[in-house]
Amino acid sequence: MKCYKSQTPESYPSTRQSPTLIPVTRSSCMLLLFLTVSVFATAQSPAPGGVKTPKVWYSAILTPEGELVWKDQLSGKSTGFQPNAPEYLLNFNPSYTFDRNSSGLKLEVPGLKTDRWTLFTVFHPQDNFSEKSIWSFQQNGQTKGMLTTHRMADLERFEYLNFPGTPDASPKVSTYLHHRAVPESDPSPYATLLLGQKPRDRDLPITGFQGKIPEIILYERVLSPVERQRVESYLAIKYGTNLDTTQRVNYLNASGESIFTFTEARDYTHRITGIGRDDLSGLHQKQSTSSYNPGLLHIGLGSVTEHNSANRENLPDQHFMLWSDNNAPLENGLPQMLQTALLQRRWLVQTTGDWSDLSTEVQFDTHRLRTTAAAGATYWLIVDRSGREDFSGPRDYYPISRLRPDGTALFTNIHWDPDGSGQDIFTLATGPELLVQAQIRPPQCAPETAGSLHLRAVGGRPPYQFQLHRDNRLIVGWTSPRNEEKIIEDLPAGQYQLVLTDADGREYQEGFYFQSIDAPVISLADRYQLVTAQPLMLDATLTGSTGLDYEWQLPDGSRRHSAQLRITEAGTYTISAERDGCVAQKSIQIAPPPQGNFRRVDLFPNPSSDGHFRARIHLETSADLRLKIFDPGGKLIQERSLSGSNYYHTDGRLSGKGSYLIQFRSQNDQLTIPFIVQ
Repeated sequence: MKCYKSQTPESYPSTRQSPTLIPVTRSSCMLLLFLTVSVFATAQSPAPGGVKTPKVWYSAILTPEGELVWKDQLSGKSTGFQPNAPEYLLNFNPSYTFDRNSSGLKLEVPGLKTDRWTLFTVFHPQDNFSEKSIWSFQQNGQTKGMLTTHRMADLERFEYLNFPGTPDASPKVSTYLHHRAVPESDPSPYATLLLGQKPRDRDLPITGFQGKIPEIILYERVLSPVERQRVESYLAIKYGTNLDTTQRVNYLNASGESIFTFTEARDYTHRITGIGRDDLSGLHQKQSTSSYNPGLLHIGLGSVTEHNSANRENLPDQHFMLWSDNNAPLENGLPQMLQTALLQRRWLVQTTGDWSDLSTEVQFDTHRLRTTAAAGATYWLIVDRSGREDFSGPRDYYPISRLRPDGTALFTNIHWDPDGSGQDIFTLATGPELLVQAQIRPPQCAPETAGSLHLRAVGGRPPYQFQLHRDNRLIVGWTSPRNEEKIIEDLPAGQYQLVLTDADGREYQEGFYFQSIDAPVISLADRYQLVTAQPLMLDATLTGSTGLDYEWQLPDGSRRHSAQLRITEAGTYTISAERDGCVAQKSIQIAPPPQGNFRRVDLFPNPSSDGHFRARIHLETSADLRLKIFDPGGKLIQERSLSGSNYYHTDGRLSGKGSYLIQFRSQNDQLTIPFIVQ
């Protein structure tokens, strides 16, 4: 084989001219091949967020033997071996675990220039009850600075930057910028990063770190804002954490292109989570859950496995799917006309790349929902392809594939963004195994115009039998051999009942009022709650409206002809408002008065065979919650604080058989429940 080198004349007029080919020696050929391969390998080697030349890059990996290793991603060498801990994962990725018995990890950084650098750390503290050392930076045996769970400290200048708000136990991505005004002339022969251990040369009121540190990255320069954003995006997707949502910073791939934008997210800016592949970053996240609420929602390519590397599916490069929620309660809203009860919390999906042929699995932990499926009901995953948020347009219904004994609902073979719009919205619904999907064109009073219904069976087994009644009279019936859509025209306003039956005898029934689009507006809420020893006064009077007749229907079937109603009992009330024959109707739920701030507390399983427990705490109003656990001898053994919600889900594990006491306190109310470990 002949090997040639390319020589370009000094006066090369055009890139289209052919270069001159000159034979070279075998040794030159070998050198040329070596250089070519070396340059190609360097160009293709991944870097965090595609930002080249990190000085330090360590992450935890899981060996085929099931051992956790703290690996230098630059040299390939490993240190800090530890056995597989019970809870070693952070968003399905391995994480090095530190406890009170850990000696920490010492990372030598030869020749580190101490004038400027950027350090990224991912950490997840076990609790927030005391200040703990995450890392400290030492030079010539003296600790110069450190990061704790509460602050950043410059121990040379005795300057401290306290983190805003109350420290919590959520996972975080920390970015530290180090920049000295006067650069030091010579770098230290070596510097040391000490992870997880309290510095021994400083008398500080802190302890060693307890929790997880999965990855740490250091650059020997101050990165630009866009470079930092790229590295932080890589870490956030990998470990299920958020970028700073107060700054509304977009997520970027390694090329600096947006893969999640806040302008498109609208109100869906909570618990941003994603899967994706970016070869320039070495990122291939195939399954994810938000690390701020782990386990509530999992989405995985193909199916969700124990950890990310066990998932054998593959994403194409530069394919991302990120989802975020609207922070609404994990509770069903009131069912709308011809629609099953939908969870108030919704998730927005933003995709990059073509996802139409990529199959995913979605998992929901139904035990964390405030509203679980009633007896005889099941769970549905509903995807709004229009992105209109009201689920009134094109939408897909996915039936549950399996409900595990632990309450996890599995939905398989879920496809996203088939229309290429880049967005979907999805939520969970509860209802029967047989549903009807309806698109509604309401009638109109003036000018008088009839409405129509587009009806299609969902679930069950064909053929399907439909019957539509108006005022207790059958107006149309038909058989559908498949779940195709049927359009029913010329429907005036009024009271209807739809009956749907499948081949196995399953039946779906719903009565509804088909209301004109220009009917009077009833501006009362869907729900109210009684106050202890006080009646609830509701007034349906519309400001500035005249000529309206009102009627209330009470839970016992009696009626009141008035706009005002004095309510003392819980139940469903229906208000009607009529003008010139044009009628509006609305059902209102009245809840009983609260018994303190605890609406309901569920502790399960109880008794427990292995000491594991889960608790759902429903509060009447948003308030802090404090949980204490006492052992069979009455000694306090665990304590945790939760805040910012009117609903909490927490779990834990107790070792040793016996009868424990779990105490819940919120505001001035306290509830204690015995918990038995058999």
